[in-house]
Amino acid sequence: MLTEQQIKQLMPENESLRVQLNEANEILTLREEEIEILKQNAFDITELRSDMDGKLNQLQSLQNIIGQKQQEAQGAANREKELEDELIDAAKLLRQYSELKQQYTYLTTQLLDLEARLTEMNKRNAALEQKLENNNT
Repeated sequence: MLTEQQIKQLMPENESLRVQLNEANEILTLREEEIEILKQNAFDITELRSDMDGKLNQLQSLQNIIGQKQQEAQGAANREKELEDELIDAAKLLRQYSELKQQYTYLTTQLLDLEARLTEMNKRNAALEQKLENNNT
């Protein structure tokens, strides 16, 4: 067993060890709190990463849709150009038709005029022949 003198000597050492133990417990508590904070941060980071991955997938999907819409727009622009070309060709044909119609009208008028002149000449010729016959008889 310990003597009173030994107990008195051990008391300050014991008190010193208690203080050290309390300090160690406080440090341990702080470290455990830090670990919990780090665990929560890791969880938050994982959630953020998952959200970012989802948003990245959405962004890629939107980029694909935009690409498709751009291709559709290009196809529509090409079709519009084709239609414009067809309209230009149709306008040229319409102008040619109008010119041909004018030429036809002009030529028809000339034909009618020539037919009228021919009829008139035939009448004059018939009249002259009649006159010649009358003179010969």
